[in-house]
Amino acid sequence: MAQYRTTEIEDYEALVGAEVVQRIRDKADKLKGLRVANFNSTYYGGGVAETISSLTLLMNSLGLRTEWRVIQGTPDFFSITKKMHNALQGGEIDLSEIKKEIFEQVIYENSVRNFLDHDFIIVHDPQPLPLIEHYENKCPWLWRCHLDLSPARQGNVEVSAAVDRQLRRCDSQLQGIRSGDEAAATDDDARDLIHSLSRIVT
Repeated sequence: MAQYRTTEIEDYEALVGAEVVQRIRDKADKLKGLRVANFNSTYYGGGVAETISSLTLLMNSLGLRTEWRVIQGTPDFFSITKKMHNALQGGEIDLSEIKKEIFEQVIYENSVRNFLDHDFIIVHDPQPLPLIEHYENKCPWLWRCHLDLSPARQGNVEVSAAVDRQLRRCDSQLQGIRSGDEAAATDDDARDLIHSLSRIVT
């Protein structure tokens, strides 16, 4: 019978050292058994999906009951979210009332089809962030931004204002882009996420 395994934190020891691995384990020990849901906009393509794919398995190996959920939508919806994504980084956008209605309708539908009974919700990037406006405040929400939102980008005022409004409902946020190989990036995310969750718990 085939033997299956997933990546565990010890697999990163050669890259980050035993001290870092132990520090992550010590933080994760406080969180064992907690239920965590990750939201993003796609299961494949791009660095965010690749990171979450590894991260959710890694968090489960550390004892956190971690899920990965993806928002569903129409081609029009994802065309709008792409433009909003670019607008936050300085791109132009024509956000008509019809486009707003399409976007808000799809977000609402996703809030209806996703029942959340978790200890933490982690939202990756702006696309799923508006979900927070459709749920009661029963658990902490953490926003993990993988975009470069530095002031030099001068994001679109209207889109930035909407994100800021939603962020005010979040309990914690991690912003900034990652560089380097995938293994190091995954370790950075695991360490930062667990650190942030630990701060919320304690």
